[in-house]
Amino acid sequence: MRLRMLRQYGLLCQLSVIAVVTGLLFNVQATVLADTSAEDLQLVPSEDYAIYDRIIQAKFLTSDTTLVLIRRLTATRIGPEEVPFRRQFFEENQFFDGTLPPSLLAEFLTGTRRPSRLQPKLNVGLRYRLVSDFNAEIEEAGLVLHSAAWTAAGADPRIGLEFSRVAYAPKENLALVYVGNYRSDGTGAGFFIVLQPQQSGWEIQDTEVVWMMR
Repeated sequence: MRLRMLRQYGLLCQLSVIAVVTGLLFNVQATVLADTSAEDLQLVPSEDYAIYDRIIQAKFLTSDTTLVLIRRLTATRIGPEEVPFRRQFFEENQFFDGTLPPSLLAEFLTGTRRPSRLQPKLNVGLRYRLVSDFNAEIEEAGLVLHSAAWTAAGADPRIGLEFSRVAYAPKENLALVYVGNYRSDGTGAGFFIVLQPQQSGWEIQDTEVVWMMR
């Protein structure tokens, strides 16, 4: 009986070691796969950054802003409810009174099927950080930021933004992009923005509010 119990105990120890090793290997493999998949994502084209710059400067920067946090991966879903970008969504809501050129909408839907990776190529005139999660901005930005203090002071010097890929309709000289704005107090909003090229660069032509949190 004692010999059998020792054998069973030894077998349990072996199984425990195997389980631990297997778990460690799985975690390492999952981490490697996650990192590899992120690195393998298509990069945002260089021409998109001028549009991101213009939108940030024209719509979101204030005299209080000191830091812009931007999601590293482009948006493939809309807002906190993560509604997927679908043609039906545009048809049901009739954004821009349904006047978006079909070619522009088709290009937008194609570009939002899977995320692309942003690089630090923005030129917004102040500090910015590319982050994977707004909730981890302290670690990723390397700064100690206290939301309650900013709220009490009346203004948060940070803004959190996410962008979709930019869609272009060359014949109509139009560009379309989705932007999500997330604030530290839990409020925010999402927008579709149409731009046109001018001599000075891309300029915002029209904006539609897609979602809002108050």
